[in-house]
Amino acid sequence: MPRSGSCMQAVIALAVGLVAGAAPAYASVLCKRMGGGLLVRDTCKKHEQTLGPVQLDELGLRGPTGPIGPSGGGLKVLDATGAEVGLVTSLQSAYYGEQSARVVSEMTLPGASGPEFVGFSVSARGVTTSDYACNGYYGIYYRNADCTGDPFQTCDYGSCSSATGALLFTPVSVNTDGIGCFVRGGSEFRRGDFYHLINVHGPSIEAATSQCVTGGGTLLSPAVSCGNGSPLFCAQCCAFGHSVGVAPVHQVDFSTIWTPPFRLGR
Repeated sequence: MPRSGSCMQAVIALAVGLVAGAAPAYASVLCKRMGGGLLVRDTCKKHEQTLGPVQLDELGLRGPTGPIGPSGGGLKVLDATGAEVGLVTSLQSAYYGEQSARVVSEMTLPGASGPEFVGFSVSARGVTTSDYACNGYYGIYYRNADCTGDPFQTCDYGSCSSATGALLFTPVSVNTDGIGCFVRGGSEFRRGDFYHLINVHGPSIEAATSQCVTGGGTLLSPAVSCGNGSPLFCAQCCAFGHSVGVAPVHQVDFSTIWTPPFRLGR
């Protein structure tokens, strides 16, 4: 039974795709019979013509070249002026809140001898900020027993290391005033006795005070009611920490580097 027109077109389309594309070695080819007609075979027979790109063009079996797509490259965040903010490393869409991205940018931070890779978070509104950004995940440490002087952050875990060159990039957390904080570790790593600024609480003034001074800490102010109807008493304590691994906190102004709003681009 002769093939229908639609069936033959499907065969031709399949063969054209195999011949014209970057087909693997086992792909079929399109063969033209001496009496006319086209067949798809693994290898054309002796009296059949194997059709290549030139013959396909002559028969009108290949369409014109389509438009060239965008060039490859990483997904970037751009500011309102088109300036690149950073290369996207991850995207996040919160259940409650705005979309955000984690980016890496190359810049020279204060105290550095040259450019380095810096990681931080952004949203459409600009660089992501937090009231707790410069406090560090484990809080701030000081050399002085009253928690004054130069601030330090723990450098034993996560985003800091005592080994020089151990980190791929420098994480920066940005406060609501646009000031970013970071630690380098490496040669700046210190281990020793430091004082940790913490909040203590207890069911009485005596209990809150004891929680601080029993471990060698210093109460920075008298314990008072925690407020909001709480039965507890709260105070700030400069707690003693023995053999703590820390590194000094550095600051960088992120408030004027880029112009919001931000958008994705390539």
